[in-house]
Amino acid sequence: ATVVHGFELKSSLSNGLARALAGLPTDEEGPISHQHILESLEGAHVVVTTPKAAYAGRLVQVHKSANCPTGEDDGEDDGEDDEGEEPNDACEDGMSLLLLSDSGEIRRLAGDDITSVKPTDPVLLTRLNSALDALSPRAAQTQRDVRLLASTTGPVSLGYVAETPVWRTTYRFVLEPNGTRGQLQSWALVHNDTDENWQGIKLHLVNGRPDSFLFPLAAPRYAWREMVTPENELSTVPQLIDETVDQLWGDFASSVGTALTGGGVGTSYGMGGLGTRGHGGVGGGVGISSLSANQSDLLEVGDLAAIAEAEGSEQAALFNFTLANPLDLRAHGSALVPFVDQTMEVKRVTWIVNDGELARSAVLFTNNTPYTLPAGPIAFFHGTGFAGESALDRTKPGQRTFVTFGVDLDVTVERAGSQSTDKPQRVVVDNDMLVTHFVRQTTITYELENRSGQARLVYLPLDTVDNATIEGADVLDTHPDNNNIIAGFRLDAVSKKRPSLIVKEGLSRNEPVSSITHPALANLVDTESLRAQDRAVLRRALPITAKLKELEERKGKHAGTIAKIEAELGRLKGYLVAMGNKGTDGGSQNLVNRVLAHEDRLATLRDQMATLDDQTGAQRQALADTLRALVQ
Repeated sequence: ATVVHGFELKSSLSNGLARALAGLPTDEEGPISHQHILESLEGAHVVVTTPKAAYAGRLVQVHKSANCPTGEDDGEDDGEDDEGEEPNDACEDGMSLLLLSDSGEIRRLAGDDITSVKPTDPVLLTRLNSALDALSPRAAQTQRDVRLLASTTGPVSLGYVAETPVWRTTYRFVLEPNGTRGQLQSWALVHNDTDENWQGIKLHLVNGRPDSFLFPLAAPRYAWREMVTPENELSTVPQLIDETVDQLWGDFASSVGTALTGGGVGTSYGMGGLGTRGHGGVGGGVGISSLSANQSDLLEVGDLAAIAEAEGSEQAALFNFTLANPLDLRAHGSALVPFVDQTMEVKRVTWIVNDGELARSAVLFTNNTPYTLPAGPIAFFHGTGFAGESALDRTKPGQRTFVTFGVDLDVTVERAGSQSTDKPQRVVVDNDMLVTHFVRQTTITYELENRSGQARLVYLPLDTVDNATIEGADVLDTHPDNNNIIAGFRLDAVSKKRPSLIVKEGLSRNEPVSSITHPALANLVDTESLRAQDRAVLRRALPITAKLKELEERKGKHAGTIAKIEAELGRLKGYLVAMGNKGTDGGSQNLVNRVLAHEDRLATLRDQMATLDDQTGAQRQALADTLRALVQ
């Protein structure tokens, strides 16, 4: 029996902890320099070797001096050159070490004369080695030993998670000459980005997006404790350890004060978003219905929605595909391995996006594999070789897919002519809206030509409502992306065709009852396709709309007269203002009389206009009451 008690491995150190343990600066992120390592040994017992001798003692300080000593001088060096001696140019701005030897001597050693510095404390050496493991540029690639704590009588298999490039998919579709079947070959691109060769491994391809994240678990972490201090701040250094009371008080030799000014430094950091590129499908369609008309919910012309096929189901979106044969792959190598090879029923078509544009080669096929096919590039081949390439979107099992992959230069499609007629069938009133339900018949004639030696199936997308019928097409289909209706025409090899497409749609148009005009209502009454009961109601409303027309005309005349009188009044009042006290009494009085007469006339016309408004409102109410008889 095998019992696993755990694993033992060397702890990982964060950069900050590694620097702190080794005595390196914790506020720097750059590479470790020679001076940094020497400064980390300050206070430690070391052995400093020079060409002349080796000195053991504690390292007091590491510093740079403008004039370094030329050798090992006994006693404390004051940093000044002896009179008459030239400074050592080789040591200019060099580094020096201050050492307290084991015999009590203070020595200053020039950096150029030092061949090595060796710490004697083994604990310090261990910390330096650990810091090097964590701070080295190859720290992430450093090998670590893992010890298994177990009692076992046989082998133990270990599994681990490693950062690996995602596998991607590319497809190859070989079309048969008749264009009704094809072979879909799926290839997975996998990468061995490790330093180990894969030999006879069992490869599993997992298609899915499980949640995954990075978590800082390996390095030791410490929780900060709150610091509690005494109420009175007490110093750890005696006041008089290096100064007298008089020195603390000061000399007061100068009365000049020094003002301290504050300063600060601010920094900011921003990161922009990363853009992504997407792949979109191609849409289009021959417009049939007017934008002002909607699908009728009263008339039943046809049901084009029944043509649409069922959508695919997400049965195996997260699948695990195992390659049949073991895989050998060298380190840092890539391989294309097949994982799906399936025969599919296809429909090769010539796709027309819009009239007059170049025809496109396309295929319609259904994913009859038990897997959800990942998105990827796809290349098409037929008997003559390479046919084109495109991008395959993510496809669920049972889902139809439409892919275009090239220009079909042998097929041309032109619209030879079109005409459209509307035949009202019903008129109803709904929420003060007059709704006219009508059948629109559109006839479109095409000129098709196939110059190829192979037959073609030409697909034209139509922009129609579902409540419609289509005649004249050899095939009716739907687009798998948006369920738009597609009319298909079969063309023999090297042939021309002039088909006519007849589309009948059940549509409706809404108009507020208050805005109905007499000519529009009279036109509906004379429409023979309209139901007799509806025409009878509209006929009763004709006198009302005729009266409304008369009232509107009278209101228009009154409005014109009122505008003229108002303009004349403005002109006369302007004359009076300009004359002031300069005009004769007779002239001024004449203008005043004319102004008063126009104001009286204007008041009368406004009263008449108000009466016309009331009459118009009454007639519109009568019209609404009459049209309420139009119900579904």
